[in-house]
Amino acid sequence: MSETTTIKPIIAKIIKGLRLKNKMNQEDLAAACGADRTYISLIERGKMEPSLTKIFDLSKALGITGSQFVRMIELEEMRLKELSGEDIEK
Repeated sequence: MSETTTIKPIIAKIIKGLRLKNKMNQEDLAAACGADRTYISLIERGKMEPSLTKIFDLSKALGITGSQFVRMIELEEMRLKELSGEDIEK
């Protein structure tokens, strides 16, 4: 991933994966975290990046902690960097 790459697609992948793992549809997740279904759809399509507050709301609704969610983002970013051959910052 380059310096200009955002983490939107990583967040999208994680949110959708956790939602499906929890057998939730977008409406269920939206209701559980106080958001609109279209907002969840925008996040899952990588069109919108949730705020830190909303990340914690989403995490709670998905049965994980905010720190676990952030760690999942970090691990996926590292995995993608390794696949692309980029140096990983330590």
